[in-house]
Amino acid sequence: MKELIKITFFLISFCIIFSGCGNKQTTQTNIDTVSKKTNLNQPNESTVNTSLTMTLLQGSWQSLDDESNYVIFENNHRKELAIESNGTDEEFVLSEKCMNKSDANNGIPSEKDKYISCLQSDMCWYIVKLDSVNLELSYMGRGNTLRYMKTVLCDN
Repeated sequence: MKELIKITFFLISFCIIFSGCGNKQTTQTNIDTVSKKTNLNQPNESTVNTSLTMTLLQGSWQSLDDESNYVIFENNHRKELAIESNGTDEEFVLSEKCMNKSDANNGIPSEKDKYISCLQSDMCWYIVKLDSVNLELSYMGRGNTLRYMKTVLCDN
């Protein structure tokens, strides 16, 4: 019962924080909407990455290994939310190599749009697999693999 209350609280909090409730669009529609939406907080067009990889990343992803963990890519922000945490919201860079300090000079070969770097937290992930349903990342700091499935968080 206590776990059910935690999960319910988590989902309600998530809906309030990220304002995703009431939106019954399909995943592809969500991807299209996010990529076309303009926002005053968005970087100017010369710095926006409009690649297929960036488009596919957009939206909510639920961890397959920890169902209480979600990662959300919204424009150039990476948000992470879990039941036991307050969540994070940080800008990320999609590039051909890790851009963060710890991993920038690791000697790994460049690959276009395969690395997600969060400069503020000094973290980097390699995109192992990405399609409209599945996301698999390798965390460069430890090499562990994180698996996610595209999800709609709030569906009334």
